[in-house]
Parts: sequence; structure tokens; C-alpha cells
Amino acid sequence: MTPDPNSATETHADAAETSTASDQQTPLWKPAFKEAGWAFFCAGMLISLCYAVFFRSIHPEFVPFMGHDAQKVVALGKDLIPVSVGASRKVGNNIIIEDFNGDEAILVLPRTFQAEDYPFIKVDLEGFTRYSKFKILWRRTEDPTTTHALELNRNGDQATQIAMVYGNENYRGEIADFALLVYDGPALGVENNNDADIVINSIEN
Repeated sequence: MTPDPNSATETHADAAETSTASDQQTPLWKPAFKEAGWAFFCAGMLISLCYAVFFRSIHPEFVPFMGHDAQKVVALGKDLIPVSVGASRKVGNNIIIEDFNGDEAILVLPRTFQAEDYPFIKVDLEGFTRYSKFKILWRRTEDPTTTHALELNRNGDQATQIAMVYGNENYRGEIADFALLVYDGPALGVENNNDADIVINSIEN
């Protein structure tokens, strides 16, 4: 019996079509993509693990604050006492700074706490313009004649959470009280927060 050359050709064509269809169903880049994904995942896990293990060495400033489990404390804006303010008023739970005393406004919160219990402080406020500067001031019980300060950063018209750990040795032990200081920035001809009211809602630590 003589083989049919046309049949052999069709067989090879069918095999080629099947191979092509298989290649189309499983693109070559998919295994490589999966392998790269796993590699990135494993690298991320390794970096996170190393960071956790060596955290104390990388951030020694946080060591004195580790192991403390103090409850969150929130003071309302109305609890602040204006000691150097041009004009202010209390509305509900908030206090509103309407005018500076000269080029500044200072409000005090007379509350004692242990510094190591609270490495972060969050001031919830509105109306903080780029024409003003904001600082947290505090005094230590063992040295009430010295006032220390850290500057708050802006986030829109609000302030970011401040890491008190960067007060270093000045933020240790019992804190006698702390205050908020807002003052005119360096912009010439612009003062009093550009005549915008500052609303202080609360202080959280």
C-alpha cells in the first residue's frame, strides 16, 4: 500500500497548529512573571525581618520608649489655657485662635505625664497656613525653668503627628506641662496666620 503524501502533510500541519495553539494558551512570559513576583515577595519578607531584628540598632532613639503600654489620652481644645494670645474663643470642644499677641500665640495644657509612655503627639487642628510655624513646648518636672521645643510639620492646613522621641534626652522622665506655640513665619508682609483662624480640636498622646 502506497502512503498518501497529502495525509502526511495534513498530519504535520495539524501538529503544527496544535503546538501553536498550546503556545498561545501558555505565553512564555507568564512563568517568568510568576518567578519574578515570588522573588520580590521573598526579598520583601527578608528585608522586613532584618529591619525588625535590627530595629534597635537602626533606631536607638526609640529604645527608651519600647515596652510601655500606656493608654491613649486625648485632651480637647477647650482644655488649653491661652497665656499669650491676641484674641481667642472657645466653641464647643474646640478653641479658636483669632489673633496673635504680636507675632505669636501660646496655649498651655497643664498635664503631667511620663515621657516614655508617649513617644508621639498628634495635634488635631485646622487653618494652619504656610505663613505660620507651629511648635510643641514642654518642661520637665526636674527642671521646670527650661523649656524645650519641637516643630510640627504641615499637612495641608493641618499638622502631622510629631515624634517626640527626637527630643532626645530632653524628653525623658516626668513632663510637668506642655504648650502649643504658633508664630509668624519668615514671609515679609504676612502675619497673624495670614488672618486665617486656627481651630484646635484636640491633642492626642
